[in-house]
Amino acid sequence: MGLRDMLRRQMRSVLQWQEDDRDTIFQLLPTPGDEIKNASRLIVGPAQGCLLVYEGRIVDEITEQTALSLKTDNHPFLTTLASLPTLFESPHKVQLYFYRTTLFPGLRWGTAQPVRYLDPVYRLPLAVGMNGTYSLRLADARTAFLRLCAGERRVDIARIKAVLDAQLPQSIAATLAGAAYSCTDIDSHLDDISARIHERLARLAGEYGLAVPEFSVNGSILDRESRERLETVFAMRARQQAAEEVHLSYERLEQIQAMRDAARSENGLAGAGLQLGTGLELAAQLLTPSARSSATDELAGRLRLLQQLLQQGLISQDDFEERKRALLDRI
Repeated sequence: MGLRDMLRRQMRSVLQWQEDDRDTIFQLLPTPGDEIKNASRLIVGPAQGCLLVYEGRIVDEITEQTALSLKTDNHPFLTTLASLPTLFESPHKVQLYFYRTTLFPGLRWGTAQPVRYLDPVYRLPLAVGMNGTYSLRLADARTAFLRLCAGERRVDIARIKAVLDAQLPQSIAATLAGAAYSCTDIDSHLDDISARIHERLARLAGEYGLAVPEFSVNGSILDRESRERLETVFAMRARQQAAEEVHLSYERLEQIQAMRDAARSENGLAGAGLQLGTGLELAAQLLTPSARSSATDELAGRLRLLQQLLQQGLISQDDFEERKRALLDRI
């Protein structure tokens, strides 16, 4: 190394992080040969901190705003720095990593893939997607550096956010299982679900030296397969309730539907005969002694059923009038 280069490396300089990119969390301050010039001035600005890394190990840290002269100021950080062989062409490498302590608010998150869980009400395996926002900041710079930054010259918020986002599906699944909310109740309990996920995520973030002051779930959506499963269940329940209203079992109502579909698929007189035969058989079963009841509401239900059978073409108008008179004669 020439004399001119040696002198240039030892001239006074200012060691300061000029924050050009507001998304940066950790930034290695470039110094020639990873050496610190004698009589340099170290400036740590507002909402900044600085880690002194020597041969890959954190040996000291500045956590407050300050301006220090490396030659004259008496500061524990400088004492540590002065004890290191940093002059001229030393094989011992010193690095200054600045970091940002400000809050990163309003970070958007969303599940890349739907989270699967067992619905506690419908007992169906469903998949739900969620989205929302959270805020993030450094809580322990040393831990965050070792777990997220070591070996890299720069780490931005997107890198750290990706680590937390990867933890969200597990937190969401555990929350839904523990809270026992049905898929139809999720959106009406977003505050409680948000608080439960926030607690889990904050605990995981703490292991990386991070803090999550705020977290919210803004909405949820079921995937197409889950919606189809639920629609099938809802349709079955609606048919069951309809059967109960006319004092039929769900199984019998399904038989009626199957016979009606079969009758509609036939052509000509054969189909008409099947339709008529089905209607007469059903009406006969409804009016057997074992099915009779003296209760007025039950008779009203049977009359409604006869009306439905007539409207659907399962019985003729004459059959309807005959059976209706038979029912009314019992009042």
